[in-house]
Amino acid sequence: MAALVGGTTRRDQILVAVLEVVRSEGWTAVSMRRVADPTGITATALYGHFDDREALVAAAVGVAVTVLMSRFALATLEASSGEGRLWASLEEIRRFTVDEPDLYAFIFFSVGPSEDTAQAVPPPANDRLIDALEKQVAGWMSEGNMSGETAEVAAVIAAQAHGLVLLWRQGRFKDADAFVDFYRRAFWIMLAGVGNQ
Repeated sequence: MAALVGGTTRRDQILVAVLEVVRSEGWTAVSMRRVADPTGITATALYGHFDDREALVAAAVGVAVTVLMSRFALATLEASSGEGRLWASLEEIRRFTVDEPDLYAFIFFSVGPSEDTAQAVPPPANDRLIDALEKQVAGWMSEGNMSGETAEVAAVIAAQAHGLVLLWRQGRFKDADAFVDFYRRAFWIMLAGVGNQ
């Protein structure tokens, strides 16, 4: 994880500590004191690295997004076709959800701009995800000689993935295999509809 943060500076160690708190206790448990303890510095010393809790959380969200997008990019490298890259993208979103449920929630569901934190939160992770999906959709559509709005299709794909993830997190599937099966079938149906337009 530290390599994805950028190194082993004190700031990097702090951000890794934030993500570990998120993984073990959820993002609402993140506080200056809770993050300071495992890094061996005082909560007051954290203010030398981050202006406040919101800035700390925003920086940690940025790191979590980098983790997701790195996995996303690696997954698509092995696929040989546009359709293969699109499916690899969808599978990686699902895998990340299962492997890192608390980071996924931290990125997409738990932290959002409010009047107080709108400036502290980095550009929305959904924008980065949709931009990456749009490239995969464009490759898939060009192979099938399809036309359409790739940005709209990518946004619908992201929305469907988030919706299915919420159902998974709410316990709507009996187990991970049932979630995988439904996830794949739901996307097959949706992409078949796009392909038939």
